[in-house]
Amino acid sequence: MLEIVSRANKDRPGSVADFAQKAESALRQGVRLLVVDLFAPGLHDPRGIHEVIWDAYGDKPNAPPPDKQITLASYLASPLPEAYLEFVAVGDALPAMPLFLDPDTYVTVSLEPTCEAGLPRRAGDLA
Repeated sequence: MLEIVSRANKDRPGSVADFAQKAESALRQGVRLLVVDLFAPGLHDPRGIHEVIWDAYGDKPNAPPPDKQITLASYLASPLPEAYLEFVAVGDALPAMPLFLDPDTYVTVSLEPTCEAGLPRRAGDLA
């Protein structure tokens, strides 16, 4: 499952909790998950959405470095999921991330070309 975090997922405490609960539920059911959160931590997720998700497992997650506050997380579902994290700053190229199909197999999701293709264009840029 691929989840792309929107502003609405982070705009109030209930939205953050709902998103985290959906992710936790998927992981508990054995669904592998890639979370792409391109928004900096905010008032309701001060250390990022990954930490909110990870709180359910009682384990302290790796904190993002101060200069790279955006966290991309790929989860391998298990009783205590494994999280593969990449930290980036606004303006950095996005790394390719694994999306697990099973514990030993994943597909590589190329995030940077996808984001570039989806950027809004000005009317003058149309050919």
